[in-house]
Amino acid sequence: MEDFDINKLDLGLHNSDPADSVAAINALEESDEIYGTIFENAAEGLLVADVQTKRFVYVNPAVCKLLGYSQLELLSLKVFDLHPKESLPHVLSEFEAQAAGQKRLAANIPCLCKDGKVKYAHINCAPVIIDNRKCVVGFFTDITDLLEAQEKLTQAQAQYQAIIEQIPAVTYTSDCGTPMIKTYISPQIETVLGFSPIEFINDSTLWKQQVHPDDYQRLIDHIKHTCAEDMPFCCEYRMFTADERIVWLRDEAKIIKDEKGKLLFLQGVIFDITARRRTEEMLRQGKGELESSVRKRTAALEEANEKLKAQISSRAKIESQLLRYQDQLRNLASELSLAEERTRRQIATEVHDQIGQNLAMAKIKLDQLGTMVDDEHNNEIINSIKNLVTETIETTRSLTLEISPPVLYELGFEPAVEFLLTRVRKEHGIDTVFRTDGKEKIFDDNIRIFLFQAVRELLNNIIKHAKAERTEVSVNISQGHAVVSVCDNGVGIDREQLNAHHHTSSGFGLFSIRERLSCIGGKFKINSTPDKGTEINIAVPLSGEFS
Repeated sequence: MEDFDINKLDLGLHNSDPADSVAAINALEESDEIYGTIFENAAEGLLVADVQTKRFVYVNPAVCKLLGYSQLELLSLKVFDLHPKESLPHVLSEFEAQAAGQKRLAANIPCLCKDGKVKYAHINCAPVIIDNRKCVVGFFTDITDLLEAQEKLTQAQAQYQAIIEQIPAVTYTSDCGTPMIKTYISPQIETVLGFSPIEFINDSTLWKQQVHPDDYQRLIDHIKHTCAEDMPFCCEYRMFTADERIVWLRDEAKIIKDEKGKLLFLQGVIFDITARRRTEEMLRQGKGELESSVRKRTAALEEANEKLKAQISSRAKIESQLLRYQDQLRNLASELSLAEERTRRQIATEVHDQIGQNLAMAKIKLDQLGTMVDDEHNNEIINSIKNLVTETIETTRSLTLEISPPVLYELGFEPAVEFLLTRVRKEHGIDTVFRTDGKEKIFDDNIRIFLFQAVRELLNNIIKHAKAERTEVSVNISQGHAVVSVCDNGVGIDREQLNAHHHTSSGFGLFSIRERLSCIGGKFKINSTPDKGTEINIAVPLSGEFS
């Protein structure tokens, strides 16, 4: 590239005509004034340095403002005075290359300010000849803020990645049109299935191949329904691991849209529920064994009954034995119910303490991250992630309340009943009323759990069958008993329906309540009139407890 020689500008100064010479001088002065104005008012910093001495010969106000020096101070400095010592070899190499015309741009050059701070600039240079001396004019573009923003973005991305990789589940994204192809999947997938994320990304057929063939079509139908109806996705299915084991997964996802409502992708989370499924299978097997045991015991009782007909003398003894069996079964049913509630409580506590706390911490970290990022686009991404975490926290809280309301254990039976009524009112639009005599009621823990289960069962029956607009629950003390009354203004139960309740799921609930009450000397009473509603009273002795 040929150097620009300012001294070779031919403005007609050698013309013999005086008038032409005056015009040329005026043109030169006008040109000098124009270039001086451009130089002084340029938004970018401009420095002109002598190639040989490396001293600055011209500076503009913009570069003075950038570096914090006055023009006189800069004109007394040289190139190596404006850069950190450790960067000088690179800076001087770039300067020489630019002076030789071998390159124009020197990127990310550190510059020392007067106050000792370091700023970074892109320096675009061009060689020029001024007063017969070879010089370089440099245009300084301050990129310090840009580099800081890039560094913050890099940190934010690293923190987000760390959060994703610490969640005790697999996170992923996939295209709505090709849901079996994962566009992103977190590293936890390797722990679950034995395949790395890169294997799933590179092989678009791998996920489909690993889904159990008996579950594949059901999974596809679920995904199609989700995309077609624009609703959350949830499906449990089996997959083969890399070592050919079968694991159960719970896959939950939602559709992400752009501002115009266009479907962008599915974003989901996958939980390994193999242990839970195995436990359920063991429970089913246990139930089958129990039913088999009951059938065998029933057969034994029938056989004993036949023997009773022939052995009148041993009837009293056998009847006593039957009563003991009946009590044992009743107590067993009671214990099973209490065990179920304890299990529900344990699960709810683990969901709240582990998943809930992790999500809350993730939200706090995102809030902190949001204060660190000035870029609007990145803030939108962070807010979107924070909203997803908030939604997940709310879902976790709702799940905890559904499994086992903490209010029963923290505040007691009556606040727990009020909580149930509030949910009935909010979720089903039924007007609810709670009444109490205000007296202190101290229950055995098992009695409290039983009463709560009973009220919940009765309210569920009202929701499912009564078609009621209003329901009322009262808790009072009367004659040494705690009396819980559940009333509604629904369709009521006629006598035939009441007798037939033993053959329905809701009737089984009433039967279970009645049987468990008999274990503690409690009372159970139903008053119902067709089209006028139903009143059910449960009375338990204040000193009662389950054995």
